[in-house]
Amino acid sequence: MHKKFHVDYDTENDSLFLYREKSHGGVEVGNLLLDFNNRKELVSLEILDATKFLQSMNTSTLRVTKKLLASITECRLDTKEESGLLLIKVFLFFQDETRLVTPITVWSIKESSPLVVEM
Repeated sequence: MHKKFHVDYDTENDSLFLYREKSHGGVEVGNLLLDFNNRKELVSLEILDATKFLQSMNTSTLRVTKKLLASITECRLDTKEESGLLLIKVFLFFQDETRLVTPITVWSIKESSPLVVEM
């Protein structure tokens, strides 16, 4: 099920922030900052160096630029846990009606650890 997320893009720092509710704790994995609620559900995702990251994950001919990311009109995320992994599919929709679908895979967060910051 696609969950709608709010979007903030910081052009100057090339940081894409996707969020839907208050975070209970988070973890940093490379260029990704993932935040979870108290039910261990993903509630926000920040992508640092977003143009480079999204372009490297892009399998379409769409060129990911700061101008493109600044034109996002809607964002939806699908998440699924499987075999100890959290599978995230990011759907970004743009003003010109194009869309970018980006799959991201990280380790699933089941237990508190030194890597998870409790809020």
